[in-house]
Amino acid sequence: REVTMFAFFVLLIPSSSLATEVPLARPDYSLCLSRSKHAQLGPHYYFFSWVDPSAQTLLYDWYSAKNFCRQRCMDLVSLESEEENSFVKSAISSNNIPHIWTSGRKCNFPGCERPDLRPAIINGWFWSGSGLFLNPTNN
Repeated sequence: REVTMFAFFVLLIPSSSLATEVPLARPDYSLCLSRSKHAQLGPHYYFFSWVDPSAQTLLYDWYSAKNFCRQRCMDLVSLESEEENSFVKSAISSNNIPHIWTSGRKCNFPGCERPDLRPAIINGWFWSGSGLFLNPTNN
């Protein structure tokens, strides 16, 4: 039996509160099997929190949003191409969504002391969903 793996990205509406880092949640098999798929671009599926009745009223900080995704075998969205950026931007603007959480994260933890990542506010941003580093933020 062949198993096909698909990347699954999530767009969650953020809360305005800041939170401290929390432990990463473990995947929940039943939630992974029953997760919703609201859109597809290439081999990637997307979950839109504003569409899903179970998530429409949730307001999360970044860590809680990441854990919501992890419990469902998903990750926050990583905008890695112009096509994907346009796709996500269209989904957000057509639904009047003011903001979302992405998997973007600043490398500000042990292991991020490399000279090429300094200063971190400019050179230390990466997509935690894929591990790919973003271009410097001053470009």
